[in-house]
Amino acid sequence: MNLPTYLRNNEAAEQQSYHEELNQTLRDNLSENGYILPSVTQNELTVNLYPHPQTGVLATLENIMPNGTMWYESTNDEVVVKIGGALRKLDNSAYP
Repeated sequence: MNLPTYLRNNEAAEQQSYHEELNQTLRDNLSENGYILPSVTQNELTVNLYPHPQTGVLATLENIMPNGTMWYESTNDEVVVKIGGALRKLDNSAYP
């Protein structure tokens, strides 16, 4: 699979940078088999502190990332998504 190159419009430099970084992240995690979720441990998601991109204040990924963000949480072998400000794990019952 391949993503097209982001075409710059008359946007602010910050917006252009955001779109370029987003597309690069998507390209880095896109394989012939589909999108691969970023892998994190339970501690990386809920314990470790990182500087908030806008404020610089230390916070967990759980508190920094927006609703709709998804991760593969490798400690418990689960897919986790942030919904309504809270982390939720997806049901991992057998498919189909």
